[in-house]
Amino acid sequence: MSSEQPSATDICVEEDITSKASGLRIHTYRWIPPSLADNPANTKASVFLIHGLHSNTLCEYLEPDPAHHMARRLYQDSIPELLNKHGFMVFAHDHQGHGKSQGKCKGYFDSMDTLVADAHQFIEWITEEKYPVLKEKPVFLIGCSMGSLVTILLGLKYGPLFRGAVLISPAVSQAKNQFGFIGRLLKPMSSFVSAWYPTLLVLRLPRNEKFPELQKSWDNDELNYHGKLRARVGEQFIKTYDELSVKSSNFHIPFIMYYGSEDTLVDPQGMQRFYDMASSSDKKVVALEGRWHILHHEPGKEFVREQFLQWIQERCKDS
Repeated sequence: MSSEQPSATDICVEEDITSKASGLRIHTYRWIPPSLADNPANTKASVFLIHGLHSNTLCEYLEPDPAHHMARRLYQDSIPELLNKHGFMVFAHDHQGHGKSQGKCKGYFDSMDTLVADAHQFIEWITEEKYPVLKEKPVFLIGCSMGSLVTILLGLKYGPLFRGAVLISPAVSQAKNQFGFIGRLLKPMSSFVSAWYPTLLVLRLPRNEKFPELQKSWDNDELNYHGKLRARVGEQFIKTYDELSVKSSNFHIPFIMYYGSEDTLVDPQGMQRFYDMASSSDKKVVALEGRWHILHHEPGKEFVREQFLQWIQERCKDS
């Protein structure tokens, strides 16, 4: 069965919006318990989930179903269910070119700024149009990998909107020797190639060799993009990494950050460097020895989930 159909126990509502930045159709998700659907004023806060590169919301934040070759996604025991059980309304969207959203082609976006604009538009649409009562409630962000990068960029641009952020393996620095000789050869030419051949397939991202069952789950998900990194996308990461090396000190919102010592997609030292540079007075870093990249799904995920749940709850107490 395709991963396009979540579990029947899922309370998710799906709806499309049109991106003001690109004109593309952006697919959105809402997980709201019946008690809060009837009276959203009772929610503790709204939590927005932001997925990573080449992935999709359902793959990133629901649970893989072993009975369906790890491809089908389950609400049961997922992050949305955990947050719902503790009184939070949960929202998410697929980035353009990812999941169920429209795109010029799969795995592609024109600029990181467009992803940030889409995320901000979605947050405003939820808190000002769909559920205006949420304007008086705290807003939290949870991001993984590129989702954490988008979260950081949202925090830099719209900081006062957010009570806090959970950053899981934030894509703030390229892993050392990630693409070998070919990567080093192409990097100086990235702007030229991006300008003339933006959708060109250039490099393949490292696979999850640490936890092969999770890689299998990712491979079996038809909503994921399984091709090589596209030239424009790679160039946008390089550009944003350079900008963050200067702007990280302007990141003020509260955050808790997780990274694994064996991450091959993002440099662990680079993530620690971002943490050290961020000027937030309320910040915490959790470095996990022997862990890889998708820390909210890897063995020991319960610790990560319960800890960031508690962290969010503590920052709702004065609401």
